[in-house]
Amino acid sequence: MKYIIFWTLLGAMWWSVQMAHASQQQPGMVLFNHESRLFASYFAGYDSPHNVQVLYHLETTDLALISLVRDAELVTIKFATDFDPQPLVDGDRFKVNADIYLGNYKKGGDRFFEQMQLTFNEQLYLRHIESDSAAVTRQVYDEIDLGRDARILIHQVQGTPSYEQVVMLFQNIGCIKEFDTPAAVPAESYLLMRLSPCGAMKAIYYDKVGSP
Repeated sequence: MKYIIFWTLLGAMWWSVQMAHASQQQPGMVLFNHESRLFASYFAGYDSPHNVQVLYHLETTDLALISLVRDAELVTIKFATDFDPQPLVDGDRFKVNADIYLGNYKKGGDRFFEQMQLTFNEQLYLRHIESDSAAVTRQVYDEIDLGRDARILIHQVQGTPSYEQVVMLFQNIGCIKEFDTPAAVPAESYLLMRLSPCGAMKAIYYDKVGSP
């Protein structure tokens, strides 16, 4: 009997640790540029309050940060565990300190700047995710016009499983931004091939929603 109680308690402790770890997943954003302007796209999730897709323009004169984002393949922002995305959702202009990572902080990226102050200047895109919706194979991309032919494409995250994708376009070419795919989460190479009629592009970010 005492062994049953021991293993029951051990299992309960393990589950508590896992749940605590899950609740402490630190939110963040992918950081990218167009010319001298910096943009950040929020890492979406299915649990409130992170079930949103947000794109912001960041205001900065920090040449070191601009150079890092311009030259690196991937740069991410890691917020504190208790970061509240509500100012992002509300479209506020605000400042916050965060760590800047070379690579994806969720996948072994290296911290490059510690607790750098960032100024979130203007919300450019907002979409709420319907967490209880079904997975689909019909993919839809929203377009944000940056002027002078530059555009950002953001994939509409659907019910699980789904994926996040951000693509920068450099030509003002009309193209199909809604199409069917063989799976709910196709390979990035397949998606870029389907988007290739949109002209010259740069892949900014792609990953399955909720990936560690």
